[in-house]
Amino acid sequence: MDAREMTVKWVRGSLVVHMYRMGNEMEEVQAPAFQGRTKMLREDMAEGKVTVRIHLVQLSDTGLYTCYFQAGIFYNETSFDLQVAERQKLPLSVAGPAQLIQAKEGEDVTLSCDISPTMDARDITVNWFRNQTLVYRYPNGENLEESQGTELQGRTKLLKHDMAEGKATLSIQQVQVSDSGPYTCQMQSPTYHSEAHIELQIAECLPTSQKTLPIMIAAVVLVVFTGSLMVTCFFCKTKFQSRDYSMMSSSRRRTEKQQGPTSLSWEAPASPQATSWRIY
Repeated sequence: MDAREMTVKWVRGSLVVHMYRMGNEMEEVQAPAFQGRTKMLREDMAEGKVTVRIHLVQLSDTGLYTCYFQAGIFYNETSFDLQVAERQKLPLSVAGPAQLIQAKEGEDVTLSCDISPTMDARDITVNWFRNQTLVYRYPNGENLEESQGTELQGRTKLLKHDMAEGKATLSIQQVQVSDSGPYTCQMQSPTYHSEAHIELQIAECLPTSQKTLPIMIAAVVLVVFTGSLMVTCFFCKTKFQSRDYSMMSSSRRRTEKQQGPTSLSWEAPASPQATSWRIY
């Protein structure tokens, strides 16, 4: 039978644990000891199954619970006994990554912490802080807009897929340079409290023009230096060639001076058919 249109009431003795009527939660009749700690699971109500979850059970929650069903003239009830054992007081610790978390401006970042010994983190309170400012609180994350601070509003959420394994992961979307700083992951229950510290560093993303400007300046300096070197080499080469030419001319003049001037004489031959020239 479909239980979604029924009245369902859970009680422990005279205390109303949870009451559901025609699709609505009747919180005004709930006992103060259970306010904010119970939730009706509606996934299987169409098949007649009614489940209530009690968060953060305490020793005082021990007792006999009765569930009442009613729809028109139809009425039924069932009872069961709940025993809450005192949890063994093991040291609780929360750990995060030891290394610095780095990202670029505009990227999405995830910060994670783990509870040890491993336990279901859905049943404890998880707080994320940046410096002393509350960034996110579970299980009441949807009600943090006023205390969260304007810089991170609308950009944080808690990823819940690993919470059953004791991991709490904070997602920050489109990070800004101002998001840099120390973050604290705090996990607590009525009897335990521990926290881990994570450092986040966001690098500024420079425009393309600012990125290429140093390269352009280096290229211009390289061209000017290369041009100056080529001009210097050209003048040096010209100077050495001129010097070599001057030295060769001077040497030639000295040689001619030592040997004396070259003369050409003509002697008449004894025979008219022969002509003789002699160079001195």
